[in-house]
Amino acid sequence: MGNILIRKNIFGCCKTYINYLLLLGILALCTNCGRPNPKSREPERDNKSVDTNSQIVSGNIPAPKPMKMRPVDSVNFYLENSASMYGYLKGGTEFKTALNKLLYDLELITPNQQSDHFRFFYINDQAHPTTRNLQAFLQNLSQQGIHIGNTTTSDLNLIFETVLEQSNSENLGIMVTDAIFDLNGRPEEAISQLEQAVSRTRNIFVRKLKQNPVETVVIKLGSQFNGTYYPFDHKPKEITQQRPYYIWLFFGQRSIIRQAKDTINTKHLPGYMNEAHFFVMDDAAIPYTIINSGKIGSFKYDKHNKLHTVLDDCERQSRGSNQGSFGFNLAVDYSCLPLADDYFCNTQNYTLNEGWKIREVIPVQKYDFTANDEYHLKKIGQKPTHIIKVEINNLTTEVLNIYLKRMPFDWIEETGTTNDNPPDTISTFAFNTLMRSVVEAYDNVNGHSNYAHFTININK
Repeated sequence: MGNILIRKNIFGCCKTYINYLLLLGILALCTNCGRPNPKSREPERDNKSVDTNSQIVSGNIPAPKPMKMRPVDSVNFYLENSASMYGYLKGGTEFKTALNKLLYDLELITPNQQSDHFRFFYINDQAHPTTRNLQAFLQNLSQQGIHIGNTTTSDLNLIFETVLEQSNSENLGIMVTDAIFDLNGRPEEAISQLEQAVSRTRNIFVRKLKQNPVETVVIKLGSQFNGTYYPFDHKPKEITQQRPYYIWLFFGQRSIIRQAKDTINTKHLPGYMNEAHFFVMDDAAIPYTIINSGKIGSFKYDKHNKLHTVLDDCERQSRGSNQGSFGFNLAVDYSCLPLADDYFCNTQNYTLNEGWKIREVIPVQKYDFTANDEYHLKKIGQKPTHIIKVEINNLTTEVLNIYLKRMPFDWIEETGTTNDNPPDTISTFAFNTLMRSVVEAYDNVNGHSNYAHFTININK
């Protein structure tokens, strides 16, 4: 009986030990189930997997790496205080409300979010430093409060020169003005004077841009105006109506404008009407590559071209709804261009070789990448922001050129006028001529008027 008990105990211990070993084996197997083979060259096939080192915008494609942000050292704020600006200050106008919102928003991107990093100036035929206190400046927005210096005139080119001179990579420059040139002499001489003035404006910008590639944003706003208006024919008149004015922002580095855009929604400023952006293009080309998904017809990648911008053995689609057509999808990274998304997605803003057309441009968030797309993009280190879908019917061997053009801002031309007596609610004397000089300055420094240029070799 004792021997039987001993055998049972031994058998029970062995059974427990075997179960323990089986449990360890199962745990080890589970631990290795989701671990990829380190020697495998193929990408993961689950489009919903998460890369913990980057933001995800579609499948496994990481969003462009954000710029490192740091507070703006100072904000230099220049308010034109000639008598032509007094009408915006009478009563509770949109002008005063917009400046209030803008300045308190900008306070958030200064060190420790302190208002003592502001430097305020009134400017007419010279700059007049005033308080560095944000609240004191806003409380002083009245005709009496800003009556400093020679308020009977304003030198717009001096204003540009002063503001641009103080704009650098460490600060943000702001100018608020009605943007009307103060021209002397008879009305028939005004156009000649104007051409001379804007030529100087262009050269002021060119000199500054060659020293420091300042980025300029011009915002058009409207406000109630109660006061004296001074037209080009020197016949002042009292008006009570809406009038436009302009906020100019000068950024010395790209990271500052991104901070400002994240902090300020210019479209929410009271009286907002429109805006235009001008910037010096980076020397580095905008990254682009052709992905395999979404193609129409067939092609092979040139094995010596890692970016997939050379297509060999190209053939049109032989059947189906796209029969007779050839096309592919171009993945591009527009993250370095400070333009609105709808600008990139507007197919009218592109030009291509004859016969080619862009079917659609979409943000990557709306595109379903395949695992092969993701693997290719990760391999070449690209993080696209948009997909350009191109197509042609008459396929030939050629070098395809795709340009993202700098389109004119229609609102600028519509704003300009050569006769501001009587004044209306949307026009500013010679504003389009003034802005033409700014466009010419940026084109001079950039050497071209395109935002982007893509080339693809098509071989049949």
